[in-house]
Amino acid sequence: MNQTQYVPYSDEIRQLMRKKSGILFSAHRRKDDGILDEATAMFIEAGELEEQIARLLENDSQPKAEGVPVLSLRRITKVQRSEHSENAVIHWVSAASCYMNAGDFSRAGKLFEFILTKDIRPRLRREVKKFKKRCETENKKKPKIGE
Repeated sequence: MNQTQYVPYSDEIRQLMRKKSGILFSAHRRKDDGILDEATAMFIEAGELEEQIARLLENDSQPKAEGVPVLSLRRITKVQRSEHSENAVIHWVSAASCYMNAGDFSRAGKLFEFILTKDIRPRLRREVKKFKKRCETENKKKPKIGE
């Protein structure tokens, strides 16, 4: 029988994920209700939380030296480290998506560029390239200061 394995996250990561989910849900509701200023601020906040989660997951994915205290006080296997690393990429993509929803295509594009430096699966790489291209297109549409 094939069972899904649970990858343990630190309490800090789980708490940030809960907070981000609530903010993201509210941001979409505000956007749907036409309260765009609030939605934009919330999308940016959710994106920043996603980046924080991704950094923490990447830190969790790094092998720890013996005898060095780990803040989370957990031991994770090599497989779990790999899964944390892959999940970190998903959170980087989600952060960039939040910035796109906020209309900050410059910030999103830079994040997509950063994601492309990661070891990611070919299908995801293609999708990230498409999103990056969209950000570049949107940035070209914006008027420059003084025009």
